[in-house]
Amino acid sequence: MSIDESIELIANKHLGFATPAVRNQDCLDFRECAVWRIKAALLAAYKLGRQSAGITASGCESTPVLD
Repeated sequence: MSIDESIELIANKHLGFATPAVRNQDCLDFRECAVWRIKAALLAAYKLGRQSAGITASGCESTPVLD
C-alpha cells in the first residue's frame, strides 16, 4: 500500500473524509472532528509508520525471516 493510499484510508476510516485531496469547497475541505477521532487517526498513522519501519510492539526492530 502506498503512502497516499494509507493516508486516504486513515482519513476516510477515522475522520470521515472521502479523500484527503483539496477540493476547494469549504463544505468538503473543512469539518468539525471529535478529538477521539483525531487521536485514532494519529495512532493509526503512528502504527503504520512503525510497521513500515519493521519495528515490533516491543520496540525492537524485527528481522526478516529468510526462507
